[in-house]
Amino acid sequence: MAIATCLTQNIHAMFRPFHLQTRVNNRAESGICIDGILYIQREMEADAIVHKDDLLSVFVRNRIYNRGQAFPVTSLTFERDSNIDNTVRNVCVSRSVLSIYGSKDDRTLLSVIVFESEGQLTTIGDEAFQFSRLSSIHIPASVTKLGASCFGGCRSLEKVTFCEGSLLQNIEKFTFWLCDGLTDIRIPASVRVLGYGCFNGCSRLRTVTIENNSKLVAIQHRAFSHCAKLEKMAIPSGVTVIGDSTFEFCSGLEEITFGEDSELCRIGSSVFIWCHSLKKITIPFRVGMINESCFEGCYNLEEITFSAGSQVSFIGHSAFAGCAKLITITIPAGVKHLPSDCFKGCSSLQSVMFEDESQLTSVAESAFQGCTNLSKVVFPIAANPPRGCFRDCHKMHSIAFKNGEQILVYPIQK
Repeated sequence: MAIATCLTQNIHAMFRPFHLQTRVNNRAESGICIDGILYIQREMEADAIVHKDDLLSVFVRNRIYNRGQAFPVTSLTFERDSNIDNTVRNVCVSRSVLSIYGSKDDRTLLSVIVFESEGQLTTIGDEAFQFSRLSSIHIPASVTKLGASCFGGCRSLEKVTFCEGSLLQNIEKFTFWLCDGLTDIRIPASVRVLGYGCFNGCSRLRTVTIENNSKLVAIQHRAFSHCAKLEKMAIPSGVTVIGDSTFEFCSGLEEITFGEDSELCRIGSSVFIWCHSLKKITIPFRVGMINESCFEGCYNLEEITFSAGSQVSFIGHSAFAGCAKLITITIPAGVKHLPSDCFKGCSSLQSVMFEDESQLTSVAESAFQGCTNLSKVVFPIAANPPRGCFRDCHKMHSIAFKNGEQILVYPIQK
């Protein structure tokens, strides 16, 4: 064993990519790795001393040595000095490392990360590989958490593989945002939460497969926002919440399905806004609200079906605005109010029906504005639609009310 003393200040300034955490008093040791050999700023033992002008490949060993005593390496942090270039390209992480973290920087050259087999890694932390040049990564089964933006901005990343038997529980916010080389991904069954914007801006992502027997319960805001190539999505039965703008501007999205006996109860605002390719959807019966702009701009949407026993009681502003190919719709009995611009610009809409025992009592101005083919609406008797709700509805000449089995028809004064 060769004995290495403290490195000079100049060398330390040139190479500072790592920060290591030992199990001894949870103390941090700052140091560097050169050609696969780890050095810290105190006397330590090492296999050899090799000095190179450029650090290209690093093997993070299981232990560091200080005065002859071995300490396990349990945490690894990529610390990048904003005033110098980071030259590390390849890293192999030993099986003793439990967590990996990173720091904010957009100039890392890291392109290969390999984990030793039978490792103990549980956490890939916030910004761990942000803006790196990784093209693929195999995430060990032991990992339970992917931190915020840990692969954010990895525009060369094309393949993400979760090892069989994955224990992953959370994919945090912006984990894979702007990974626009990613084309498909398979989500482990163990994942419970897809975080805010976790795949936001993955413009080439076509296929998202969620494994059978999924434990997923929540898809948070903007999770798949601007995934323009995403074609279809099967939402597992256990999902209870789809957050605001989850699929906004997914212009290639053609099909959304929900698992049998879906537990979904909330669909947020603007969830499917401007999903141009979506043609039909069936809303699970437990959903209570269709929030504002939920389907706005879905101009190829032809069919919206509310499951039997639908619990929808609220429809938000502009919920179906611009659904230019929608021909007919039946409103669930629990809906009490149709808001402004609800069906504005639904130029193919011909008839609007309400379920028996409808609780509708009010309709806002401009609710049906611009529905140029609308000719039939049968309101429940308690409804009191204002004259302006049919503005620019050129084929709407009369209005009908259902009173029990009786249909009362009145001409519209223009």
